[in-house]
Amino acid sequence: LVDFSLSERKLSKIQQLQLEIGRRAWRIPKANLYSMSAYLKIIKNLGFKVIYSESIWKDCYPPFVQKARNRIEDPVLKKRMGLIFRWFLKISFYLRDENKQNWMDYVLISLEKPIK
Repeated sequence: LVDFSLSERKLSKIQQLQLEIGRRAWRIPKANLYSMSAYLKIIKNLGFKVIYSESIWKDCYPPFVQKARNRIEDPVLKKRMGLIFRWFLKISFYLRDENKQNWMDYVLISLEKPIK
């Protein structure tokens, strides 16, 4: 399982605002925002055994931001993406320090469900 999760860190007011804007832009329900520790607890409560879990943010997110920064002006992409959404992405990508993990994480979790 690979998914975004919230950082375990306490968020500043600015980070909370960024999170809320991003959540609404990507249409993520509030109920789907939780940290990796909460994610693991939910998985265990559903009867799964966690085999392995780690943050893969540093391996995935910085290259993604760089690729997005390079591609945001692509003429084909411009035609496919609304102006306001593209503007929002452009600003968010240029404001981010892709080497600094802020309010989100990207996690890899290996799990199994025991056979009863």
